[in-house]
Amino acid sequence: MVFSKFDLSEIDAAQFDKKEKKKKAAKDPKKILEKLKKKKELIQKLKSEGKTEKVFRLKNKDAWANALKRAEGIKVKDDPVLLTKTIKREQSYKKSRAKKWTDRKKGQEKAQQKLIQKRESNLNQRVEAKKEKNKKKLIKKGRLIPGISSGF
Repeated sequence: MVFSKFDLSEIDAAQFDKKEKKKKAAKDPKKILEKLKKKKELIQKLKSEGKTEKVFRLKNKDAWANALKRAEGIKVKDDPVLLTKTIKREQSYKKSRAKKWTDRKKGQEKAQQKLIQKRESNLNQRVEAKKEKNKKKLIKKGRLIPGISSGF
């Protein structure tokens, strides 16, 4: 967009690029924990190789990155104990939801079976009532004698 002396298209493009560059932090605690473990293993490996300077630089870099993130207001999830607790909590939640779901399904199946059974009994009652009505008609007309065995 251009207003006499100002070209706003360049400014908008620059802001769009900034927004695009921002990466979202990983939210999955399992992935975060795995990343932390890999970093820890790398540091251990470097220590065992005797590269203490590199270890120091890595730790310093991580500390600064975390401090800057905290200053920006981004939550830094770097405590393995809390991450394992979070993972356990999520797993227990999933387990309870799955249990509730199976219970619900079982309840629905039970209700369905009950309805089917009720329908069957109602149909049988209807058939029996029809037979009884027919039998009474035949007795009334004299075509059927009550004491003698017949098809009814």
